[in-house]
Amino acid sequence: MNQQTAKTDLAEILDEIDKVDSVIATARRLLAEGKMVDLSALEGKVKGLCKKIESMAPGDISVIDAAVVATRHNLDLLENELTAQNESISGDIEGDDDKAKGN
Repeated sequence: MNQQTAKTDLAEILDEIDKVDSVIATARRLLAEGKMVDLSALEGKVKGLCKKIESMAPGDISVIDAAVVATRHNLDLLENELTAQNESISGDIEGDDDKAKGN
């Protein structure tokens, strides 16, 4: 791989990271608004990004390290928010069941 190709590949990977971050930010915003979120697009983007990262030369990984760490952090935040929403919905459903049973 020549140097120009490596720069293009890095630029493409950084662009993919930005796209994943954008999907995560949108999902987090929708959750904050109390809306349901479809994460199927995120799954596909993350898989594609991971494949591109796997094909990188080991020496180039350090260039994207901070961006990948930040994306991972944002994914962790999204996971926590989804878990909280799920627990809230489950609690609401259980509360409705108790009311229906007269408890």
